[in-house]
Amino acid sequence: MTPPVENPAAGPSIFSGATIRDAIRAAGDILQAANIETARLDARVLACRAFEKSLEELMLRSDNPADAAPLELLSQYCARRAGGEPVARVLGIKEFWSLEFELNDATLVPRPETELCIETGLELLRDSNCAAPHILDLGTGSGCILIALLSELPEAEGIGIDIADAAIDMARSNAAKLGVSDRGTFYRQSWNGDGMDFGSFDLIVANPPYIPARDIDGLAPEVRDFDPTLALSGGNDGLDAYREIAGVAPAWLSPGGFLVAEIGDGQATDVAGLFEAAGLSCAADRQRCDLAGKVRVVVAEKR
Repeated sequence: MTPPVENPAAGPSIFSGATIRDAIRAAGDILQAANIETARLDARVLACRAFEKSLEELMLRSDNPADAAPLELLSQYCARRAGGEPVARVLGIKEFWSLEFELNDATLVPRPETELCIETGLELLRDSNCAAPHILDLGTGSGCILIALLSELPEAEGIGIDIADAAIDMARSNAAKLGVSDRGTFYRQSWNGDGMDFGSFDLIVANPPYIPARDIDGLAPEVRDFDPTLALSGGNDGLDAYREIAGVAPAWLSPGGFLVAEIGDGQATDVAGLFEAAGLSCAADRQRCDLAGKVRVVVAEKR
């Protein structure tokens, strides 16, 4: 992870001798001064991790003097957050699908909209009466999509692939921690299919890089500066990964199998067109929208 940055405002003098209540308030002041929009919330989250207590426990002990070690840790956390580093990066963890995933520099921070892939995949498998599906996760990163699916499908087995060794290591660690390593296997593997012979799959899921390269510099700093560019940039038009997927998915899908892909805003028509040109069927009524009404998931079927 990114090392702590120097920030005099978050130095030990701010926290020295503080009660827990005072420390949390001071942390919020530091983040607010750094123009962090969620300063007070972030301060509480960081304090919970620093003190290794729930917020309820901290509030019950709020008038107690705080120990030096958690105060120093909170100081370091605040310095990093004040420097723009997301809370999930500071702590190295992110909740997704009510599961806690560890992160490293090779993995994206899981986003709420990616849970649409989980919801969609589960619905498709249920409707097709596929009780023990074989699942492939393309660009698995932290393993969050595959592991979430396996957590909901006790008879399922799956494979996650990624070209980053550090991502594969992280996915394997998360699978072990969350109790699905006996059913989820992770490999360093590209999407072009070279050397891949894992059989066929009832469900393929993917959250590929889809940001046009020209737009990377304009992303929010928390994304641009801390998420891996390899997992963000989708080439000149943002569609390079979908072209690769369209080239291999038909051969990897079982008859009646589904491909569920997260997409960027405005990419639905282009992505569906690529999948249909590869011989898959894309029905508009299977697309899924986020809370803003934007299509974020495209579904393709092998008939």
